[in-house]
Amino acid sequence: MTGGFSLLSLLKLRLRGLRLWVRSSPLLWRCSPTLFVLLLSAQAHAQSGNYDFSHGPFVAPTGSINERALSTLTKEERAWLAEHPVIRIAVEDNWPPFEMVDSQGKLTGLSADYYRLIERALGISFSVVSSLSWSDSVAALKQGDIDVLGSAVQTPERDAYLNFTLPFFSPPQAYFRHAGTPFIQSMEDFAKRRIVVERAFFIDDYLREHYPDADVTRVDTAEQALALLNRGEVEAYLGSETVANWLIEQNDWRQIQASGMAHLPGVDSGLRLAVRKDWPLLRSILNKALLAASNDEKSLIRRAWLGTTSLALSNRIDITDAERAWLEEHSPFAFVGDPNWLPYEGFDDEGRYIGLVADYLNLIEERLGIRFTRVPTATWAESTEMIRSGEAAVISESTDSFLSDQIQFTTSYNQSPVVISMRNDQDFVQRLTDIADQRIAVVAGYGYVSRIYKQYPDLDFVEVESVRAGLEAVSTGKVDALLATLAQSTYQSRRSGINNVRIVGQTEFVTRLALGVKPEYAKLVPLLNRAIASISDTERARISERWSDVDFAPQQDYTLLIQLALLSALIFGIVVYWNRLLHKEVARRQQAEAQVRSIIDTIPVQIIVSDHDGNILVANPRARVDAGMGEGELSGNTREYYDNSEERQQVLAELRANGRVDNRI
Repeated sequence: MTGGFSLLSLLKLRLRGLRLWVRSSPLLWRCSPTLFVLLLSAQAHAQSGNYDFSHGPFVAPTGSINERALSTLTKEERAWLAEHPVIRIAVEDNWPPFEMVDSQGKLTGLSADYYRLIERALGISFSVVSSLSWSDSVAALKQGDIDVLGSAVQTPERDAYLNFTLPFFSPPQAYFRHAGTPFIQSMEDFAKRRIVVERAFFIDDYLREHYPDADVTRVDTAEQALALLNRGEVEAYLGSETVANWLIEQNDWRQIQASGMAHLPGVDSGLRLAVRKDWPLLRSILNKALLAASNDEKSLIRRAWLGTTSLALSNRIDITDAERAWLEEHSPFAFVGDPNWLPYEGFDDEGRYIGLVADYLNLIEERLGIRFTRVPTATWAESTEMIRSGEAAVISESTDSFLSDQIQFTTSYNQSPVVISMRNDQDFVQRLTDIADQRIAVVAGYGYVSRIYKQYPDLDFVEVESVRAGLEAVSTGKVDALLATLAQSTYQSRRSGINNVRIVGQTEFVTRLALGVKPEYAKLVPLLNRAIASISDTERARISERWSDVDFAPQQDYTLLIQLALLSALIFGIVVYWNRLLHKEVARRQQAEAQVRSIIDTIPVQIIVSDHDGNILVANPRARVDAGMGEGELSGNTREYYDNSEERQQVLAELRANGRVDNRI
């Protein structure tokens, strides 16, 4: 390296006042990597110690961050910085929106703005190399020709030869598929497709280790990968959601569809600076520079490149630098749950952790930028033993758990009422005491069961090992009823094909799901609470809908009620129809009576209406005139109109017999 130092010194002396252009040539790198890097370093010195970063949309504040960062450095670190004013950093030249080199050789992007922020904080310069592949950059760093790799993801394999800083940004990883292919359900599903990834990226390493038989096409850049996907030459791609969305929009690729977030167990996709192993002080110095950046300064960078509506930005919750450092120190967190508790949680036939809790856990990981290591267990008892022994840090549990003296609970993120399931011939049950004379099954060990025992000590309870076993016991008549949550009752009833059992009532008990955290990880609880609070009602509804077969409310037997309602409706209809007929008939009769009245009043014949004894009730005008009665006067008896007493008796007899007397003049 002596010769290299002399060359660098010579270039420093000879290039004062001149502009030196060094083309980032892979050929030059392969011929002489040391010379290649030294020339770039000389160029940086010739430009007054500053690489020509594009100012882009963000201009970092000056002064204060420098004071904050330098005040945290040790004397040893200050001395080290004085000896190393220029740090050689390898970056991508086409990885938008993080690292991009334009036609004038200017580095732009979100990551580039963070590098500029670090320069201001420490008073150093980054000498940028932008044309190397990842593999060549790693080789150069191992030889000491590169000091730092930009926007790197930490993996166990890379820990062997690199030191990693804290992450400065955590972009979510996502699946993308060609429009003509099915939705990607999981990593296992993804690995069965014809897929494309960037060569030597951490996802490529992950696939080589966990899915060595996958059909993988490897390319150098995300743009090349997505171009293949858009043309349909491959079926799926896995990579940074931020990068992919940017490239898809810029290139107007319409045959690519997002297919959900990817969660790689044990992998943190946060972007960091990777530092050569023999410079441990540099990692410490860079970490202090990152921690010195204020939330406002970091927010300005992110919003400048991602906008205010970016999924990655809007979903992440703000945490302090101290909280981030604590998470980095303790992540990933070992997590256990109930392996046989669907729809809440469980493992499918391929060993994937699924269920309502699993969906919430994925969102929490996304919000906090952390990872849970999902530890598979055979039984719930095994899971609880792991949390007791300290082998696991977090457990999925209900807030009424018997473990409450050994764990700290987060706020509840889901609740479900405890309902009563009985055979189909059972009517609606208003309260548990209505079935006090029957045998009632409960699931042994469930948190709410102890509360039920305490409130109803005199009921005849029978313990079963699972909700499904309880439903089967009700179906076969071994017990009369089962108490279980609404979610489990509906889910297990559908899955087991039991069709002679239904929900007949709801109890006053409710089970509330939360995450239980070991006391030594107590700092995690408020962070989890903030992540849970950030989950929207829409997201919660979507999760509940996914794991519920139907919207199932506590039900009673409405058959009779419906029949009565239909009968009432029919009777009401008939009454209305009959009333309308009567109304028409009354109107018709009134019209007819008016016509008859008109005829009676004008006809030149006496018309008299009397009772059966001959007393006159009604008489038309002609009869009143002839009898000498006034307008409103009605008196006398029909007998008075007949001089012959025998004839009068005949008239009365006829009236009594027929109700009228016709044709008697």
